[in-house]
Amino acid sequence: MTDQFAPTNPEAEEDEILDVEAEEEEDFLDEIIDDDEFELPNPDSVITVRTPGAQTKYVPVGEEPALPVSRVMSEAGLYVNGAAEFWLDGVQVRQDDLVPAGRTLTVVGSVKGG
Repeated sequence: MTDQFAPTNPEAEEDEILDVEAEEEEDFLDEIIDDDEFELPNPDSVITVRTPGAQTKYVPVGEEPALPVSRVMSEAGLYVNGAAEFWLDGVQVRQDDLVPAGRTLTVVGSVKGG
């Protein structure tokens, strides 16, 4: 058996792979940013929803200054399966409480959807 296929310098080869991956990621991001249709939302125009599965959803609020928790969940396509707690920037809230635009709603419990 010969070593003709074995890398001569494994560390150098790993560095080359990492460089290629970094270039591909940068090219991908450049394409998105250059896309005329891509637009970052104004943070004050959305409600951020974080789920137990480490999923993040953004719900646009439109002209309304705030939405009830239940509507935010519905708009995000998320549904509670059993008991759940809702936290608004670290304070526990109920499903009928309002969530202002620009804030973060965290859901703790069994959530389906999205």
